[in-house]
Amino acid sequence: LTIGPDDNIYVAGFANHRIRKVTPSGVVTTFSGSGTSGSSDGVSSTARFNNPVGVAFNSKGDLYVSDYNNHTIRKITPEGTVSTFAGTVGTSGTTDAVSTTAQFSASIYDIVADSNNNLYVNDSGNYRIRKITPNGTVSTLAGSTSGTTDATGTSAQFNTIVGLTIGPDDNIYVAGFANHR
Repeated sequence: LTIGPDDNIYVAGFANHRIRKVTPSGVVTTFSGSGTSGSSDGVSSTARFNNPVGVAFNSKGDLYVSDYNNHTIRKITPEGTVSTFAGTVGTSGTTDAVSTTAQFSASIYDIVADSNNNLYVNDSGNYRIRKITPNGTVSTLAGSTSGTTDATGTSAQFNTIVGLTIGPDDNIYVAGFANHR
């Protein structure tokens, strides 16, 4: 979940294939998604997600969604238009590239945005933290194979990454489930 610029809470509904909005008074509504699994871009209520997991806003008010079983990062504009921002629908891989030619594993969980509107994605199935620039360029920030090595860039190793957060200093903090770190 994440808190939006409007102080509402936005929740990725994994099993119901929707993004839900919760107001400060507790009113819950569907913000985006038809409720049927799939991968369709378009207006919020007709868009289809396939097990969305993570959500994060950038400073422009765009909401980004890690769409687990589609292997993609989806973008929802403040007007409610959903598009595929990065990743190849239904194709798992580690390809660093621009936009929809990049590849992620099916196990993409958390997503966070830094102060420059770069996104960072927990690509747990590939044991990597991936960076996506505002123009959609995907690169590997850290990680390569399963392990617990403290190092720089792709020399570092993670094992079953389950959480990400970003601090006020734009440092990324990673929760590793299987390596207890």
